[in-house]
Amino acid sequence: MLPDFLCIGAQKAGTTWLYHALRQHPQVVMPPIKEIHYFDRGKRPYVLDLLARNAPTRRRFLRWLRDGLRSGRAGWREALWNVRFFCLPRSDRWYVALFPRRDGLIAGDVTPGYARMGEAKVAQVQRLLPDAKIIYLLRDPIDRAWSQAAMYFRQYHGSTSIAAVAPDTLRRFLFDPYNLRNGDYHQTLTIWRRFFPQDRILVICHDEIEEDATGALRRIYDYLAIDSSSSIIPPNIGERIYTQPYPTIPADLAAALARHFCPSLLRLHEQVATPHTRRWLERAQALEESTL
Repeated sequence: MLPDFLCIGAQKAGTTWLYHALRQHPQVVMPPIKEIHYFDRGKRPYVLDLLARNAPTRRRFLRWLRDGLRSGRAGWREALWNVRFFCLPRSDRWYVALFPRRDGLIAGDVTPGYARMGEAKVAQVQRLLPDAKIIYLLRDPIDRAWSQAAMYFRQYHGSTSIAAVAPDTLRRFLFDPYNLRNGDYHQTLTIWRRFFPQDRILVICHDEIEEDATGALRRIYDYLAIDSSSSIIPPNIGERIYTQPYPTIPADLAAALARHFCPSLLRLHEQVATPHTRRWLERAQALEESTL
């Protein structure tokens, strides 16, 4: 079974919240592990990540394996899914097998890394999933970048607080081009709209989830053409998932990120023009002006 929809990101913009909500919907089939990463990484089996020299790569694999083993306790089907996911070479056939067919249900893949892909990779998505619906969750890019940094140093470097990270190390992480790409929503939308019509790309701002989680989820359910009645909405939908407190971003880093993201935010607001994108742009412009 091919997935009917993809949530392509953005990282730290509500994708985990959405994944757990969709897993609870009776008309949706979601894989037991959130991020499949089929289109944005190579063909080698995941299990080989155990041999990686890069420590964060090994830790990420072990975290996924832990989640997979937990899901495998539910029965032999889940255990077999984990063997296929972690151990077999990755191919279109491998990907399709991750979504077992169940009549009357739809399936989805929530992988925030897809938002970073270039045209060639998105073209690959379009060839394999020409009728897929795309969901793209956005968040103020300054807040998103800071949240990503807090998560990264907590999970992969054992820092109990981002405040303990050396300033130079923190700045290098925030301004790494790979990480900055997570917040360039204009470029992502421009690329994906070249391969999928605008009416098949739903954009939801993180602010909408914060202000009215039920309303935001109903918009997504209606877009996917599945039941959005009150009885379907999870009772805990307004709760955050896997969040830990972290300090406010220092003013100098916020201003530096604002300078970087201002041009992209201006173009993004021209693309989608929501009150939230306007607020993000105005905040970035104010932070930028404050340093002149």
